[in-house]
Amino acid sequence: MTYFLGGEGEVMRLIPVLSGTRPLAQQRMLMAAPEMAFRITALTQDLHQYHDHLVRFVRNSALAGMFWVNITLGKVRLTCVTK
Repeated sequence: MTYFLGGEGEVMRLIPVLSGTRPLAQQRMLMAAPEMAFRITALTQDLHQYHDHLVRFVRNSALAGMFWVNITLGKVRLTCVTK
């Protein structure tokens, strides 16, 4: 996916992690669009817990949302997590 979006230099960005409006840290993220990150996983269990984690991360970051692709044997699941 990174290759098709122009390579790591084009898609890797430091995204501020916030507490309210106060910056706490920065997290390296792969970006699909200016305010939309993407994450590719191969989880076979605990999908709901990982989804909850992504919701919290998006809520406490400068992102508008994140595309999450989970690929397992025989199943591809695409989820869009937004604020």
